[in-house]
Amino acid sequence: MAKSKILSKPDLDRLRIRQKLMPVHYYEPFVSDLVRDFAKNKRYYIRTYGCQANIRDEEVISAILERAGFVRAASAKSADFIMLNTCAVRENAEDKVLGELGTLKALKSTNKDLIIAVSGCMSQQEHIIDSLLEKYPQVDLILGTHNIHKIIELIDIHLRESCRVVDVLARPQEIVEKLPSTRKAQHKAFVNISYGCDKFCTYCIVPYTRGQERSRPFDEIVAECRHLVERGYQEITLLGQNVNSYGKDFKNRNVTFATLLEAVALLGIPRLRFLTSHPFD
Repeated sequence: MAKSKILSKPDLDRLRIRQKLMPVHYYEPFVSDLVRDFAKNKRYYIRTYGCQANIRDEEVISAILERAGFVRAASAKSADFIMLNTCAVRENAEDKVLGELGTLKALKSTNKDLIIAVSGCMSQQEHIIDSLLEKYPQVDLILGTHNIHKIIELIDIHLRESCRVVDVLARPQEIVEKLPSTRKAQHKAFVNISYGCDKFCTYCIVPYTRGQERSRPFDEIVAECRHLVERGYQEITLLGQNVNSYGKDFKNRNVTFATLLEAVALLGIPRLRFLTSHPFD
């Protein structure tokens, strides 16, 4: 079994901690020569489970992989890089992922270059990471919900050191803007307006797996929506674990979800939707 390099792991006690306003970081593309050479004539496949936030994450991850040279595969069987983008809201979703990993194990014997990665909300749980490391040696990369933009760096470490890599942040450290995107639909789009939730409902794991509530900058959201309108998109869905709380972490209390809705609507988008709202707010 390959050695494991653990850069960071989640800590349940730290997941409840909330801090001040997150700094904004602008995405800086990174593709090493090693990864670029590996990606030549290689195909990637992402299987996404769960909510619209995960679908949006897939669009970002796809664009980052394509910029490195990977091409989308039609199926897992024809792929050289496979990512399972997971959900932790329901136990049966986790069972499906673990079952899928068992199926993918056979592909390793026929493709020595195959890289298998696990991302998403399942990875934010300590016991899941321990299980993956102990029982699923076919998994090469494990990353969480807060650092999908680091995927190329993790592939580089895996190739350079011939090791399994775990990098799951216990807490979000920043809001990353200017992320690339490969949109899955031509006429409708998801746009993140915030991440995380601070409500800690007894039945819900989202405040732990997606972290504290943090709002994207108002101008960045409007600019992204304007770009979509200019490209001819007919529908935009504003995404957040709790869209009603948008702007409550800003110093400027005049920026609210209502003002954001109005600004996006004035761009002329024919259909404007949002999810998810929280009854508390």
